[in-house]
Amino acid sequence: MKKIIFFFISGLLVYSSYGQTPTFTARTTAVKITNLAAINYSTLKLSDISTLYKDEPFKNRFAMLGKLKSRYKLIPLTSTSAKQGVAPNGLRYYIAKDNLQLPANTTGTTTTYGQDQSKNALICKSTPIQIAKQFAGPLFMGMLVSTNDTKVYPGALFRDDDVVKGIFTPINLPRTNGSIVINVLNTTGNVSQPVSNFNDKTVVFNAINDLRTTNANAAALAVHDAETFEVKSADEFAFNMETSANADLTELVGVPLNVGQTIGGGVSMSTEFNMAVATIRNVNYIISMGGEGPQSTISGAIPVNTVCVTDVAYGSVAYLMVFNAKTRAEATVVANTLVDVAEVVGAERNLSAEAKRLLEGGFVKIKIVGGVNATSTATITSIAKLREEMAKMQSTVGGINAMPLYYNLCYASDNASVKIGAFTDFTDTRCFKADKLDVTVLYAKPTAVVDFGDEELYGTINVDSRGVSTTNTQDFWKRGSTAFVAGKANQNISMDNQTITFNLNPALINFDEEIITMGINVKDKIMGGLDPESVGANATDRDRGFAQYSPTSFNTALRDIRDAPNQTLEKTFNVTENGASIQVRVRYKLYF
Repeated sequence: MKKIIFFFISGLLVYSSYGQTPTFTARTTAVKITNLAAINYSTLKLSDISTLYKDEPFKNRFAMLGKLKSRYKLIPLTSTSAKQGVAPNGLRYYIAKDNLQLPANTTGTTTTYGQDQSKNALICKSTPIQIAKQFAGPLFMGMLVSTNDTKVYPGALFRDDDVVKGIFTPINLPRTNGSIVINVLNTTGNVSQPVSNFNDKTVVFNAINDLRTTNANAAALAVHDAETFEVKSADEFAFNMETSANADLTELVGVPLNVGQTIGGGVSMSTEFNMAVATIRNVNYIISMGGEGPQSTISGAIPVNTVCVTDVAYGSVAYLMVFNAKTRAEATVVANTLVDVAEVVGAERNLSAEAKRLLEGGFVKIKIVGGVNATSTATITSIAKLREEMAKMQSTVGGINAMPLYYNLCYASDNASVKIGAFTDFTDTRCFKADKLDVTVLYAKPTAVVDFGDEELYGTINVDSRGVSTTNTQDFWKRGSTAFVAGKANQNISMDNQTITFNLNPALINFDEEIITMGINVKDKIMGGLDPESVGANATDRDRGFAQYSPTSFNTALRDIRDAPNQTLEKTFNVTENGASIQVRVRYKLYF
């Protein structure tokens, strides 16, 4: 991303970097984020946006442009009520002139459970969430349509109570002559073009095309903004992107954004769930209403619920999708890293092992809307491939594939900027693959003895993973017949190893079939001679020199551990022989 430079053309703010085609070089300007609500838009000047706020992200500067009170004729404010409605993309939108009254953000109680998808080692944690916020101002589109197909264009009129429902039915109020302006760099033609009728989309787009044609050799703005979000749900992603109510990002990005849905190639969101999307916007030019503003282009009374599109930013957008990461946080880090290293030659040498794994595994994809092609999709396996694809976000003024990215709205009756926000509730389901199993003997002790106070105990207490780990059987306790221990009633037997850990390979484990076997092969030694136990023993035990406790093994299904609360399962095993008994308490715990 090049250093952002700002210019004024006929009093219009221009944001630009040199060059027609996006080239990705090291950043030279630190990005600042200002609280837009703290700005006094009554005193804000156009020049402030390109000086005081020159290091802000494009969306913030575009929002300032939309809220700037001095850009259009000042008119006494008319009274209107707040509106709300549910849009097809699942969000509830709110719109008003004043600050919005929104529902409170809440986070519910997290529940943890095993999820038997593809018989894998999945543990899922679900948390109900509801979030609401007032947007910065501009609404994101990035629509898969040409500029001539969209109803959202500078000067278009809609009802605010329709907009919040994703309905963009034009209002045909009587219109008067007006103008539009273009923001580009090194212009060689007019920056303003008259419009005879803003109700006629064809007339407006002809005027836009005239401006683009006369400025075809001018440098496009080529302003790049990037944001990265973890993917939890389609609703939440649209919410974070501050999306227009008529934009469906599930369809736009090209992958379902809900846990449990297939995202192609045999990968499902329940198994390859940790996903992040970096959205890179490349703004080529801005078309704005000129003159004294929307109110001046309407003849007669203006309904107070009428809103007008004042500015549209056109360009291209890339969605860089990273999935199958170890965690969502890591997916986000990798997405951010890939965007950064695409800018710096040689930076790929610093890629993390996880980033390299995801690239080599084909778990990074990019979808570009606008630019060289109307749309294009590719799997990214190297930084060179990423740079090649991102170069398709070509910056031109005269090119035909610039898509509407953002737009600003104001109330037509008084040129007052709108305040718009959204609310959504969803269940944040985070799934993890188990990669470690701990088996702990909490205690092992005789609970009944028949040898006048002691049992002469030897043998093994062990665990068999049956293929979960390459080491398989491991011993907690092992004694030969000559090294027996005295077993006293209700006194713990000291273990050699209290906990044994198995490293799991989720790719090889079938949780429906995997069994963990606890072996308790303990014997009571018969001392011979006049030992009371020898006298009372049966012939078989006396001849072999020991009495065998039974049963000698206990099976536990790995899925039972996965499905237990907090993936922790405790079991008690009892073995007996001729009235004597031993109890072993075991805890199984899965980790991720």
